[in-house]
Amino acid sequence: SEWYQSQSTGSLLCTVVTDMLLFTLLLCATQALYGGSKITLTIGVLHSTMDDHPTEEMIDLALEEINYRSQQYELKVVYQRYSVVSNNVFEAVCAIMEKGVVGIVGSGSSNNVKLIAELASSFHIPVLTPSATNPFIQTESTSFLLNLMPSDFKQCEAIFRFLLYNKWTEFSILTSNDDYGINGMLKLQSLALGNGFIVHNNQQFETPLTHDNNRTVLDIKAELQVVKDSLSKIIVLVCDGWYSDHIFQQAHQMGLMTKEYAWIVTDGITTQPKVLQNDAGSCHCTSTVYWVRDPPYPPRASSTRSCTASSVHGIRAERASWAAIS
Repeated sequence: SEWYQSQSTGSLLCTVVTDMLLFTLLLCATQALYGGSKITLTIGVLHSTMDDHPTEEMIDLALEEINYRSQQYELKVVYQRYSVVSNNVFEAVCAIMEKGVVGIVGSGSSNNVKLIAELASSFHIPVLTPSATNPFIQTESTSFLLNLMPSDFKQCEAIFRFLLYNKWTEFSILTSNDDYGINGMLKLQSLALGNGFIVHNNQQFETPLTHDNNRTVLDIKAELQVVKDSLSKIIVLVCDGWYSDHIFQQAHQMGLMTKEYAWIVTDGITTQPKVLQNDAGSCHCTSTVYWVRDPPYPPRASSTRSCTASSVHGIRAERASWAAIS
């Protein structure tokens, strides 16, 4: 397909191996329950309607490989998508558990993964997640959750080292008002204030929760104005990549995407393929955008032709045209 042709071989193989690992871990946890005879196991996969990754295609590739190699079991997968509304998440979990799954692979935001894990854990069904990074997601109510991602505390440490390296001792934080945004930046604030840095402000914005995932209703001009008035030129943005292009458009309209500003964006943005692959629009910015982690889906070559990049402490920097970040 066109999507696969546009990706690097390394990214494709990395995703396949990751999905195979998810299934293998679940199989190890359940194999002992069924003895040595060949068995059929059903794995449930829950992912958000906002998910831009080709989740089902990649898991189908992993499933084909696992079943080809296996002599003891046959693996089946059932898929279920959910919207960002809490009730819909619960309905999706119930629907997939009714299909007799022995485990669930749950992807999405930390908020949604927590809801999935809380309900599944009450039925002793293991949940594996390759996406949740909330450092406080592991609780008694999510005891059957296995998180394959490092905590956001690690990301905060990388950002702080990067700020320290560049002697950027004053900055602002702009976060979504959810587990990922709020909890993800606690460590950064602690490190900054403990070392004499100045956090001019920590602005939190509400993300719209709509059944049709309409991100255009997001309006953070008030929060951006506070950041602009603070005269801080370094802005740390923490939110889901689904909303980032709309945020950058508003920031550009308010003059916050010029060469005087530098933005640091977290993995919630850089791990969303379409965020970094959109064609250049009518918007042209000259600010520098720093990626906390190298995104698994590189920007289109046509979008980054004039960009320069460097990497310090695991953080990638792009002298961005609008297309490189939206």
